[in-house]
Amino acid sequence: MFDLVIVGASAAGVSAAIYAARRNLKFVLVTGDVGGEVATSGEIENYPGFKHTDGIELTQKFQEQLEYNKVTIEQPVKVESIKRFPGGFRVSGGHVTKPMSWEAKAVIIATGIHPKPLP
Repeated sequence: MFDLVIVGASAAGVSAAIYAARRNLKFVLVTGDVGGEVATSGEIENYPGFKHTDGIELTQKFQEQLEYNKVTIEQPVKVESIKRFPGGFRVSGGHVTKPMSWEAKAVIIATGIHPKPLP
């Protein structure tokens, strides 16, 4: 059983993974892809620590920092359910042809958002 399962690798999920790694937690980062919505962004001028960047560069920085902190990443994974049981949670989903599940004491859901088109 893991201490933590982090669902999503957008800025919030990556941040959670970095902190979990630094605390030496037993955890896994489960995601469809690293970067989330920011990966498809053009110019970015409102991200802390960067005067100017773009989605591709920022996503590369996310990936580099995850590798530096030796974060275990399961990808591409689609999470289909999160169920509570006594003492923890079961996160289920998997790759296209390979069902997977992880049990943990806690779950962080950091799946981000997708912009809605204007009517």
